[in-house]
Amino acid sequence: RIKNADTLEPGYVITPDDLETAAHHQGVTFRSGDAILIRTGWIRTFRELGEEAFLGSQPGIGWDVTQWLHTNEAAVVALDNVDAEVRPCEPKAAARIGFPDFDRPVHYELIRNQGMLIGELFALDDLADACAEDNIWEFLFVASPLNIPNATAGPVNPLAIW
Repeated sequence: RIKNADTLEPGYVITPDDLETAAHHQGVTFRSGDAILIRTGWIRTFRELGEEAFLGSQPGIGWDVTQWLHTNEAAVVALDNVDAEVRPCEPKAAARIGFPDFDRPVHYELIRNQGMLIGELFALDDLADACAEDNIWEFLFVASPLNIPNATAGPVNPLAIW
């Protein structure tokens, strides 16, 4: 909504300024332990292209957002794209984790180094529309995972309650 577009362009790097601008327009402040939900509009592309959406460029968070999330003590970040992070990744991000050829440095930084939970392929369009209609941008976010022994990832059943 802040970019006046239904979908962010492939390869668009979401920055801390984007998040701060959205928060300002929505009248919200960030608090320790927050879940930050970011709608890129990319879920539509995934539904239209299917497997091809996994292979190509997509908008997502960049390295600077990983540091912003840490500074703001966020607990979770979830997006409606395939990888959460921008694809292709920023070369400087891969270099910062010490693996210049690694293609998912945001995952490495958030999961391994910060212990943060990442949500991908969240259906956020209806939630965004409801928030805009009610002009309410803060809510209780609950995402209960399936109990899968020895798993490192799995589906959740997210709920937004206000």
